[in-house]
Amino acid sequence: MTPWLVLPVKSLADGKSRLAPHLAPDARRALNTRLLERSLALATGFAGTHRTLVVSHCEEVLARASAAGAYALREPHPGLNEGLSHACELLGRREGERLIVLACDLPLATAEDLASLAAQDGVVLATDRAGTGTNALSLPCGLAFQFRYGVNSRQLHTEEADRLSLHCQTVQRPGLAFDLDTAQDWRDWVEACGPQPWALQGLMNLA
Repeated sequence: MTPWLVLPVKSLADGKSRLAPHLAPDARRALNTRLLERSLALATGFAGTHRTLVVSHCEEVLARASAAGAYALREPHPGLNEGLSHACELLGRREGERLIVLACDLPLATAEDLASLAAQDGVVLATDRAGTGTNALSLPCGLAFQFRYGVNSRQLHTEEADRLSLHCQTVQRPGLAFDLDTAQDWRDWVEACGPQPWALQGLMNLA
C-alpha cells in the first residue's frame, strides 16, 4: 500500500532563516513558496494528494496545501516535533500502513527516492549530506515514536528506534541528502541546476 506522506512546513515568510543573511525577504519567500509547490507536485506523483498531510502553523501554507488537494493540519503549538507527533497521532489508527516524513527543502528529491524508503521495513532514515541530520524518515504508523528533529537528529532518531526495539536502516541518497540550508547549499544548487532567475535580484551576499 502507498504510504502516507507527511510534509512539515514552516511559514513562507520565516522559513529558511539560515539564508536570511544572503537572500532578501522577498527572495526567501519566493524560495519557500517554490519548495512547497515542488513538494506538493512530488506528493501528487508519488502518494497522491489524498494521502499527503501538510503540517504547519502558517495559514497560507495550509491554504495552498488544501488547494492542491492535500490534507492540511494546523500545528496545535508551533514546533516541528510537536506538529509531527500530532500528525502521527491522527494517522496512528492506520496500523499496518507506513508514513514518510519528508523535509520540504529538497529540490532534487524524486518519487524513486521515496519509493526506496517505502519498500523497507522498520525505520528508514535518510540523512543530509553531512550525515548528521534527518531529511526523510520512513516508519510504520501506530508507533509512539518521539521525533527529535534538531541538532544531530540522525543519532537521536536512531536511538529512538532502538528504544522501540525497531530495526533502523540509515541511507544516503543524492536526491534526499541535498537540502537548501546554507549559502554553500545555494551555490551548489545554482552550479548544478543553473541560476534561479526569480531569486537572483534578491541575492545580497553569497561570497
